[in-house]
Amino acid sequence: MHSSMSSRQCSDMYIGSVGMARLGSRARNAAQPLKTAAKDTSKRVRFMTPSIPDKALSRNPIPVTPRHFVQSPMPRQVHPTPAQAAAACASLIEEGLLAAANAGRKYTLCLGGGATPKAVFFLLAKRRGLPWEAAELYWGDERYVPEDHKDSNYRSARDILLPAAKAAAVHPMPTAAKDPAADARRYETLLRARWPKEAAPAFDLQLLGLGADGHTASLFPGTPALEESQRWVAVVRPDGDRAPGAALHEGPRVRLTLTPPALSGARLTVFLVVGEPKAEAVRRTLVDGDTPAALVKPSGAAPLWVLDAEAAGRL
Repeated sequence: MHSSMSSRQCSDMYIGSVGMARLGSRARNAAQPLKTAAKDTSKRVRFMTPSIPDKALSRNPIPVTPRHFVQSPMPRQVHPTPAQAAAACASLIEEGLLAAANAGRKYTLCLGGGATPKAVFFLLAKRRGLPWEAAELYWGDERYVPEDHKDSNYRSARDILLPAAKAAAVHPMPTAAKDPAADARRYETLLRARWPKEAAPAFDLQLLGLGADGHTASLFPGTPALEESQRWVAVVRPDGDRAPGAALHEGPRVRLTLTPPALSGARLTVFLVVGEPKAEAVRRTLVDGDTPAALVKPSGAAPLWVLDAEAAGRL
């Protein structure tokens, strides 16, 4: 299934507020073949990134094949650079959206937070003519801050993606009340109304990340949400509880997150992970299975892990 999926190549990962350039058709000839080497003692694969000259940059993206693909037990793509990994995810979303629109149905997409998916948002925003009217956007987790707060996951998508996706139906996690539990129930009610006969939200695609501690969404190590088996949305306080009666958003950050059972129903789950600091968490999740991210076990297809060479460095 996953081996037939295409991806699109871009040249620079999002850093801060810097935009993204994408590789043009001349890059196909400019890229040198990768060399791989494995150490007999560790069975690890080292990837050498091709050199791309500046003149290869263009507005038109090209398909790029992952340099390393593993089908089982956990499908994964390994791309030479973070930019190419992000481009692969953007293409998966683009292809799914186009297919749904052509079939006359809605495309439900659950977005991730943090810095990594911003590159995906930039790429999607640059693609003209996408049928965003067929899209429904949801979020896998949210910091309990106002929507215009700099730490808001929704704001990241609002500022980068939503100007191009104005026609999409947008369903951010609510954070306006002074009661996080009430807002969690409100979002769960919305999800259950959308999928009344399903055991979990049946997103067409959910995009997840991975923290250096192995967390995904806001499922942090040692938090009660990891043990949740019934609720779809939970309140998480990774930094401890707020004082009773504290004003809105005072004290340690409170978060809302989809729970392990809620993350089990997507038709396609994609983990996008880049950078050497995440390499050990990737290994622990895929090899040892002892991180919160390992609790995401979709009932359908196994998650697809889209990595750059550094994040895959310890596999």
